[in-house]
Amino acid sequence: MLGEIIDAILSVKGSTKQGFPAKYWLKLCDHNMKSLVKNAYLNLYSDATKHQNWASSVNNLWVTCYMSEIWINQGSLYKNKIVKILKNFFYNKYAQLWWEYIDREESKLRKYKTFKNNISLENYLLCTNDINIRREFTKLRISAHQLHIEMGRYSRPRKTPLSDRICGHCNSREIEDEEHFILFCHGYKDERDALFANLNSFTTFESLNTEQKFHFIMSYNEGDVEILKHQFNSLEFGAKPVFFNNQR
Repeated sequence: MLGEIIDAILSVKGSTKQGFPAKYWLKLCDHNMKSLVKNAYLNLYSDATKHQNWASSVNNLWVTCYMSEIWINQGSLYKNKIVKILKNFFYNKYAQLWWEYIDREESKLRKYKTFKNNISLENYLLCTNDINIRREFTKLRISAHQLHIEMGRYSRPRKTPLSDRICGHCNSREIEDEEHFILFCHGYKDERDALFANLNSFTTFESLNTEQKFHFIMSYNEGDVEILKHQFNSLEFGAKPVFFNNQR
């Protein structure tokens, strides 16, 4: 889920978890030496090498960002620039860890990582006010759905082997994953034909190969807002597009 809104999440985390303490500390360094808060800080500062406290945490923050000279100098003349650098550092660090996490061999996000090409707020979350559509499409993208490829993970007494997670809506004997559900399952042929006909009327969708078609739909052609609007309104089936209507 974080992947769909990660830039917004990182922006908030960068301004609160790391940015705010840093900004406050930089301001504190300029306080009058006679002020009560400054003297309280100096007590923490003098004790920071012996015990873990707020001052030592601030020190660790600068060390982590390879900016220990800021701590050594007890402040900087370029406060806004320093805080911006700090936020960017943690944004990039968080993003790196996130990419590494979804790229794990055992990750359930095996399909997601093939069409999630950048860290940004996804347009489909902005182009409709229908909460159900946003929720259901997010679930499909991040494999939080009820397709057998996912539900087989939780079967008991042991999870269903990957090769046995067969689609129960057609006779293809194919694994019921997102690609099969969207592009091939005969159980949704009429709805799919209507959706594809709509896409072919204003895009080059028909000329794409299987992989490209899957990525086109799952990413809304890399976030093209006009395509988002057409796809959301292209096919009504229980008031939802075909790929949201996966009732069990």
